[in-house]
Amino acid sequence: MRKISLKNMRFKQYIYLIFLTLTLSCQNPLENFTLTFKIPIAEGLFSFLAYDYLSNIPTNINLDVIGPDKQKIVNILGDPKIIQSEDGKFTLAIPENINVSKSSPFKFNCRIGGDIYTSKYFNIEAIGKNNLVFSFRIASKKTTQNGAIGDSLLVDSKPLIWEKRNEKDQIVTRLIFQKETTWKNSQSTNFELNVVQFNRNGRGFVPGGGRIIKPYNTENISTENSLEVKDFAGMVYIQVIDQNWEIKSESVKPFLLEMALLENSNNTNNLPWKIGDSLEVFNLNETNNQWYLNKKVPVFKKDGSWWVNKFIYKSGYWIFGGSRKICNEGPIFTFNTTYTDLDIAYFYRVLNSENKIIRTGYVGLNNGSTLNLNYFGDDTGNIKLQIFDYSDFRQGNLEKAIFTSNQKDACSVNKETINIKLNPAPNPVEVELKLQCPNGTSISPSLLKTQIKTQISIPEKNQWRDLLTFTFENPKIKTYKLQKGNVYDFRISTDGGNTWPYKQNNYKIKEQTWSLDVNADGYCK
Repeated sequence: MRKISLKNMRFKQYIYLIFLTLTLSCQNPLENFTLTFKIPIAEGLFSFLAYDYLSNIPTNINLDVIGPDKQKIVNILGDPKIIQSEDGKFTLAIPENINVSKSSPFKFNCRIGGDIYTSKYFNIEAIGKNNLVFSFRIASKKTTQNGAIGDSLLVDSKPLIWEKRNEKDQIVTRLIFQKETTWKNSQSTNFELNVVQFNRNGRGFVPGGGRIIKPYNTENISTENSLEVKDFAGMVYIQVIDQNWEIKSESVKPFLLEMALLENSNNTNNLPWKIGDSLEVFNLNETNNQWYLNKKVPVFKKDGSWWVNKFIYKSGYWIFGGSRKICNEGPIFTFNTTYTDLDIAYFYRVLNSENKIIRTGYVGLNNGSTLNLNYFGDDTGNIKLQIFDYSDFRQGNLEKAIFTSNQKDACSVNKETINIKLNPAPNPVEVELKLQCPNGTSISPSLLKTQIKTQISIPEKNQWRDLLTFTFENPKIKTYKLQKGNVYDFRISTDGGNTWPYKQNNYKIKEQTWSLDVNADGYCK
């Protein structure tokens, strides 16, 4: 059995330093008084992780909170100070001594943003202590990042013409408000809008990959026909909040949205824009995650540039372009394997009848797992599935498929059970967290559910991925994410992932069984 002691990662030194500091500072310690670590809160957590449109995590941003339960909010260690973690997250917690329910919810509104970034708002009303993670993007106000640039503005009762310019001093978006513009279900007279404009390079940020599932039509009637954005011309995202930071989705009066078409060609036919061209319009309401179809709008030329505009009264995403019909259903594959506990997924790809790759992804191969290949274009024709012995953690062979299906109609429900055998079979590594208490002491029962999180990275890449989460009542876990013979950077957090003070670089897994020996004085009584 291969052992690794956390003293090699300065764990014991860290504990001893704490104990030495506290012992020297306590002139008359009470009899039987035990110094312990602060145990992180495990339930009722709200984590917020912001990315910019280059997929970087900004550090010059803040989280602010208002609302009825603002004063009760603590961090993951139960303290009132909220800071950004080493991983870039802001984590808020409901104190352990507060009960929440439908009749007594925990309510607050929060904002994440910065001087050079747009803000993102959240309205939280918790009726239980579930853990929620919000991952989202905020836009630079200064430069276009992968097609996206944003800004914030205030709207009151006066008429307003607002324009956003990019770093080339080009107007990319214009909003025109009539007087007394207000939003439904709000008594406020002042509203903040955060706006992000996407040029054609921002196609990858269309929600849902551009799949518009069972949208409402122009008569506001739900349809069974799903679509996919095919010819993307641009998009504008708008979030509206009132003076109480309540998110609003619908205005009383419509306002005019104008979007510049900075590219000179119509990508539906690759010809220059001309009078008579028109674009379809799609709207996604963030509040209910529902898509809406709108009437086409004409392209027009103003001040030497091509534009589209539309009177709108809803916030959310507004997408201009073309579309194609997609099928709600498709082939379904069920996997017959000998595996029941794989915590890794394997690479697959879908080919059309011309052997062109039209979809890729990862799928779990535990016995009984399924893969539903739906939402292909209704003109796709036949497809086939290939699976490779290449996983999201262990890599492998991408040259030769271990399974290739027969051709199947992309829009027909064709169910098939397939046998998958991995050769050689993956072997798990069993990792055990061994907690060493001083003689005569043991882990307190109240701490049995305390979580100790572990992460791994490719050496020196600092690309951390969740490995395992231990508890004192479940200290032994089997995983396929580690592979014997491979080398990893490894780190541990004892405060719920807020900090990662224990780290070892370039550690080679030499055995299938691996133990982490922890001097757990701080947890023992």
